[in-house]
Amino acid sequence: MDGVAINGVSGGPAIFNDEDDEDKVVLMGVVSAYIANKATGDTLPGLAVVRDVVQMQELVKAFKSVDDAKKKEPPPLEPPLQPSSDKST
Repeated sequence: MDGVAINGVSGGPAIFNDEDDEDKVVLMGVVSAYIANKATGDTLPGLAVVRDVVQMQELVKAFKSVDDAKKKEPPPLEPPLQPSSDKST
């Protein structure tokens, strides 16, 4: 990502402001890491690593609500039967 970051920004949003539509802001990704700039030994701004969220956005569009998602969730699997530990034989 072109830009700088400081320690503590991980987990924050990375947004894009469309120059053609000033009111349009797009979520590009989530800051997943911070790489410190240690070129001079001083504390300087470093680089932000941003992970794409397109797959997450597509998944969210597929569900209208949490209730809808729960309805589409497969049923839980039954746990396997445990062997008997009868020591009387």
